[in-house]
Amino acid sequence: MKEFYRVLSAEALKLRRTLALRLAVVTPLTIVILVFGIYAQRHETISPGANPLTGFAQLILTMWTIILLPLYAALAAALLASIEHQGNNWMRLLALPVSRGFIYAAKWWRSICEYLSLVAARHGDGAE
Repeated sequence: MKEFYRVLSAEALKLRRTLALRLAVVTPLTIVILVFGIYAQRHETISPGANPLTGFAQLILTMWTIILLPLYAALAAALLASIEHQGNNWMRLLALPVSRGFIYAAKWWRSICEYLSLVAARHGDGAE
């Protein structure tokens, strides 16, 4: 298990200064700003007793799931894979004295953690 943590920390170091990590923070904020702009352009009156944030959150959720989540998943996967493809690092990585299963598991765990941080950031923006 110690090997897995070492490989996982190496993956975290590789991800540290990449576009994929910044993308996980910027993407949810982009949707919130875009939806806020849409709501700022509307001139609707709110009926008494209605919660104006309900429509705001629904529009954020709709735009996120239909437009950006599929694009983000594809872009994030490509960015994470490009780290190893630059300079043919796959050969060096697979030649290390660590089992391939740990290497692939660490890469899988890294992408899952990035996705979960993205979901957490989206929920932190108020879109429920």
